[in-house]
Amino acid sequence: MKGLGFDALGTVLYSMPSGAVGFVCVLSLTTLVRYRPHLRFPVAIVCILIVVFVLFFVSLAPVSNWAKYGVYMLWPVATVGTFLVWPLMSINIAGRTKKSFLAGMSLLAYSIGNIVGSQIMRPSDAPKYLKGISGCAVCFAVACVDLALWWWYYVRTNKRRDREFEESGMSDEVREHEMRLAGKMDLTDLQNRHFRYLC
Repeated sequence: MKGLGFDALGTVLYSMPSGAVGFVCVLSLTTLVRYRPHLRFPVAIVCILIVVFVLFFVSLAPVSNWAKYGVYMLWPVATVGTFLVWPLMSINIAGRTKKSFLAGMSLLAYSIGNIVGSQIMRPSDAPKYLKGISGCAVCFAVACVDLALWWWYYVRTNKRRDREFEESGMSDEVREHEMRLAGKMDLTDLQNRHFRYLC
């Protein structure tokens, strides 16, 4: 915001509309995914692509600061991807030990990301912060590729397991019973051939 020419008070005041945009995006897109669960990954991927566009536009586009500010107001859609995908880490993991380990590793990775992220914007790069913004854009682009691969893996695994279930001739009741037994035996989602991923 300082790079756009705003002072401390202007930064506070002109950040309010982007907060409202973020609020509306979170409510509307999470409601959409509530009623259309299969759109969870595509919506998260599109939100991250929007953020990559915002970062490159704000840092590189030869336009006025007000045009950059208008595009920068879309920045809060970055949180939507987090809200949509974070719950999948507990829903799509079977096995108590694996679930606990991955929850701890996710918190650790999130914390490390916040530590590293706070060091990427150097005062010497002011007011444009091209290195920092480019670094952030690359990280978001990698996250986008990661999400796409994650989604592809879930869809592919679900199709394979559905095909195996149909070929086995097993009834839905027996499948449900087998899933419950696997849960009591603490089998992971990789070990339980009846486990289906939410995607």
